[in-house]
Amino acid sequence: MVQYRRYVTSNPDELFFFTLVTLSREQFFRSTSTANLVHDQFDDGFRYAGGEIHAWVIMPDHFHLLVAQGTRSFSDTIKRCKLHLNMKILNGKGSLWQPRFWEHKIRNDEDYRKHIDYIHFNPVRHGFCSQP
Repeated sequence: MVQYRRYVTSNPDELFFFTLVTLSREQFFRSTSTANLVHDQFDDGFRYAGGEIHAWVIMPDHFHLLVAQGTRSFSDTIKRCKLHLNMKILNGKGSLWQPRFWEHKIRNDEDYRKHIDYIHFNPVRHGFCSQP
């Protein structure tokens, strides 16, 4: 089995880029109301953790976040948000999510800009709009 290593830091201002994907790429987030639930849950979750969302995009089957971690571990914050959304969207019957998520520590200003651009251009790349 693959061993995943998470980046661990105690710096609440550390910036991370995350990708979370739905189970079997199911398009749970097609409706605006469901996408708003996802955004609000993660915004509240990272704010509760003392963090802040810098950029985000929600696609029908995945989403990306660029966040400042806050005082709690991002793994705990994400786990908590995913559980709350399972309850809100599926009434706790099953899971919306693939078991893992992808994270990337932002290393410098250029890396930050690159990931902000990625978030802004993701809907264009997937054909949902013609410009960011």
